[in-house]
Amino acid sequence: MPQSPEAEVSSTFYIAGLPVQLTEPQLSDLVSSYGKPVSVKMIRLRVAADHRVGIGIVQMSTRQEADRAIHALDARKVSGHYLYACWRLESAVTAAFTRSTGHEH
Repeated sequence: MPQSPEAEVSSTFYIAGLPVQLTEPQLSDLVSSYGKPVSVKMIRLRVAADHRVGIGIVQMSTRQEADRAIHALDARKVSGHYLYACWRLESAVTAAFTRSTGHEH
């Protein structure tokens, strides 16, 4: 039986604070320690005239794998950047803007 749209969404999570130089294959490698990534996308947001941040959109094969990845990656330091992993895109974008402007340490 095919998965419902809710099941697909429930295994998707977001990672803010990624280095903008990180590639999608590198992001896939980063999350593959916690399960099987089904889809991996990198977006880069300009938060100031001279500053960009990376946000990853990752769908794992199960919600349990996604949950494991979130718990392992949240607050982890990668290439000098602290990551923020969460279930909601809005939270990831807010974290990217907040952390990049220095309002959160």
